[in-house]
Parts: sequence; C-alpha cells; structure tokens
Amino acid sequence: MKTVKVAHTADIHVGKNGKARDELKGDDIWKDQDRYDALYQMAGDVAGEEPDVVLVSGDLFDTPRPPYNAMFAVMQALKTITGCGARVVIIQGNHSTSGSWDEVRESSPLKILGMMDGVDVAYEKTERFIYEDLNLEITAVPDWVLVQKEEIPKAQDNGRIQVLMVHGVAEGGSGAEYSLLERKHRDIDAGKFQEYDFVALGHFHKHMAIKGGNAYYPGSTCTLTFGEEWVKGWILAEIGKGSLSVEFRELETRTWFTVRANVKNETGSKEILGVVKAALKEKKKELGIRNSEGCAVRIILENCQAGVHKVPDREKFENLVEGAVMVRIERITEEGVDVELEVEGIKDRRGDWTSYMQTREKAGWIPAGEEVGILTEEGIEMMEIHGALDERAEGEKVA
Repeated sequence: MKTVKVAHTADIHVGKNGKARDELKGDDIWKDQDRYDALYQMAGDVAGEEPDVVLVSGDLFDTPRPPYNAMFAVMQALKTITGCGARVVIIQGNHSTSGSWDEVRESSPLKILGMMDGVDVAYEKTERFIYEDLNLEITAVPDWVLVQKEEIPKAQDNGRIQVLMVHGVAEGGSGAEYSLLERKHRDIDAGKFQEYDFVALGHFHKHMAIKGGNAYYPGSTCTLTFGEEWVKGWILAEIGKGSLSVEFRELETRTWFTVRANVKNETGSKEILGVVKAALKEKKKELGIRNSEGCAVRIILENCQAGVHKVPDREKFENLVEGAVMVRIERITEEGVDVELEVEGIKDRRGDWTSYMQTREKAGWIPAGEEVGILTEEGIEMMEIHGALDERAEGEKVA
C-alpha cells in the first residue's frame, strides 16, 4: 500500500515582536537568535530525511508583519527544504492574524511565501491541496477560518490519503498545561479528526498526541518562555490509508529550567541562599548539566513572606548561576500569589548571533544579486504593502 513521508512542524515564531535585529535589546537578542537557530536546524534535519511533504501548522512568524530579515530567513529555510524535492504547505496561525479580512487577504506574509516554487499556503480560507503523484489530499485550515467560527471540513472519500492541518486547541489533550489552554480557548471541533488519516496540529508548544491516535502537536521548535521547559523538535510520519507511524525528532536547543526552593523555615538571606543553592544542585543533577552556562534560569522562592524573609540581593543569585543568559527570581506567598522580583539579562549574547544576517553590515538591507531571485516583483511589492521592509534601511536597492 502506498504511503507518504511527511515532516510536521509548527510554532517557530521567527521575527520576535515584529522587530528587526538592530532594534532588539537585552534578552530579546538571544531569544530571537534561538528562533532562527532552531529554524535552520529544523530545515536541515528535515531536508536530510527527504520527505514527500513538509507541513507547517501555523505561527511560522511571531507577528502579522514580520521584519524583512525574518522573511528572508524563512525563504532560505524553505529553499533548503524544497531543494530536497519536498513540497511545503503552510497555514496561518493566530500570531499571523490581522484585525480584518482585508488585511489578511492583502498583506499576509504567507502570500509572499506562496509565490515560491514548491510552497502552498492557506491564510484567508480553507484550501484543499491535491498531489496526484502522492495520492495525497491536504485540507489546510488557517486561523482566520476559526476566527470566523467556520466548521472543520469533512474528509473527502475519494481513495486519497487525507491529511488535515489546523492551528488551535482541540479536545483530547492531557496534562495541566493543556487543560489550562483548553479553558482559555477551545476552538477546534475534534469530532471530524477520525475521518482523516493524519491531523497536523499547531498552537500548543509541547509535543503531544491527541486522544484518538491520529492527531499530533509537534510543539514549538525552541523554548519561548518559562513554563514550557519541554524537549523541542518536529514530527516525522509515514502515512497511508488506514496506517500511520509517527516519530518525534528532537532539536538541540537552549536549556531553560526552574528551581523551586521552599524557604518557609529560613528567614535570613544567608539561609535562603543556602536552600536555593541546594535546590539548584539537585536540578542540575536531574538535567545532567554541570553549570548554568548559556541557560535561562528561573528561581522560585516558595512560602516567602514579605517583611519576614530577607531575600538576598540580585548579585548573590547571579553568582549562583554564573554564565546564564537570564535569571528570573520570583517569590510565592502563602496566599499563592506570584510576585516577580526580577527579570534580568546577565549576559549580552549579541556577539554570539549565528543567523544568516551575521555577515550583513546592517540588518534590514535588501539582499543583492542572486538572493533577490527567490522573490518576484509582486512579492517585493507585497512586502512594502504590509510593512515588512525596514524603512530605515539604507542599503542596496532592488531595481
């Protein structure tokens, strides 16, 4: 029986906050870097598997109007993937949804990507992409369809392998984090999932199978914040009519971790520091790391009473996690209220930037020569319309 080899990813979130590289400061520099590094790593790993199709289930970008360097980075990654012969299908996620249908239709960054060879996109309405040579039909449902509260289409009964792509929250996930997300916005009717041979989901940042066995979240490609300190990666699946095998492929990403220290019985700053040090040692042992170099660290002081516990100053905490790119210190009172004490970038990672823009004299310049060849004139015009080009750039011009 014929099967198709599919790579499935989502929630890459490049172009943090819609800012160009030279606009970023402090912690945003290395956080943005991590997203590009994960994008390139994923693209290279996927291309190495030579899949038939690659599915990007939403939130490829972090904003409806990504900066030019984010657009160019994604195009380079897509060229790597399509260069191995794979087709790519991308759907719009909630981070790419603008306020009106006219904005979605006229200025979606996916419209530009859809001009590339081998790339199909869905951003304003549900699309069905048929690949006859693969006996495959993909139903791609963008976030805008869910915003309009339209229903998930039924699978076609035509003998083709049926795949559904959708970005949102579906019933059937597990764990406290997913339950919280469901309570906030349950927006996908999972009742039709079983009609499909595979359902490629996006939005939840943890790899997970949805109850029923044919629907999966790959999770985000790197950690974006504390609270999602999970293994990151993408999915490789072999799909047939009535058959499915799924593998999770891990990506090498920055380590984020949380240390919880119960300071209820320790009121002096020296004693509190001792409890934190012991908890930190145990956490490193659990993670299999020797130090905090390059990590993002959160220290939570549990059962901490304002006016009773003498919290050590920031410098003493920083000495415990020397080499970390960030330390966040929080306290939790007996009433269960989170009080954030500090969010501080310890180490400026600007010099560690390893993305494609490394060799550029200034971020936001229009690339010269052959690099422009991946864009059509219409594509460049569209980028000007939705503001992706950095107006302040004074580099080479496109004829």
